[in-house]
Amino acid sequence: MLHVNAPTHNPFYLSMGALSAPALADLAPFFNNLPENSYQDGGFRKRRFSAFVYENGSVRRLPKRAFAQSEDINHFQGGVVREYEDMEDACCASTGFQEMMAHFCAQAKLAEGVEIEIHQLRIFAQPNGMAEVAPEGVHQDGFNRIGMFMINYEDLNGGEIRVHQAKDSPAFIERRFQEGEYIVLSDALFWHDANDIHATRADRPGNYDLFVVTARQPE
Repeated sequence: MLHVNAPTHNPFYLSMGALSAPALADLAPFFNNLPENSYQDGGFRKRRFSAFVYENGSVRRLPKRAFAQSEDINHFQGGVVREYEDMEDACCASTGFQEMMAHFCAQAKLAEGVEIEIHQLRIFAQPNGMAEVAPEGVHQDGFNRIGMFMINYEDLNGGEIRVHQAKDSPAFIERRFQEGEYIVLSDALFWHDANDIHATRADRPGNYDLFVVTARQPE
């Protein structure tokens, strides 16, 4: 008789879902106050960056820190220590932000006290122009959990998020996430990128607003 040992835990792969309409309404206005970005992607991205822990159902902000990735991970801006302004207190205290953190931690099966880094991004295409959502190409971010929460998609075409089993494999997910929708995936198992965005109006930019949430979950 063949005996098969049961797995000791269920590995995490990916999950998708959506925030509530009130949470989305809470979070969307904070993207209108993002500062200019002085780094290589400043011509098409505005950003804030902060770190947190989520414990006992509440969010605690960690001291301000810089952000850096190695050149092996990020061929576009790797090896550059980047300083961004912290996320606004009002945003982090909002009910919508609390809901987003609860969704991410639950979907990613995150342990209590794991550090979570959040990039608040506005990617913008100039009138009748285009912008790269993922200038790094197909990539991993150097964590083992990543969440992408779409908050606002305005006057645009494109921007579909793509998920791959390997760097050189075709995407098995290619989806234009609606406002409020999100995907949480294992950054250690999968690769991701996104299609370029194209502004649809000649009189104003098109905006692509999202939170990128990352963590290193002990396995």
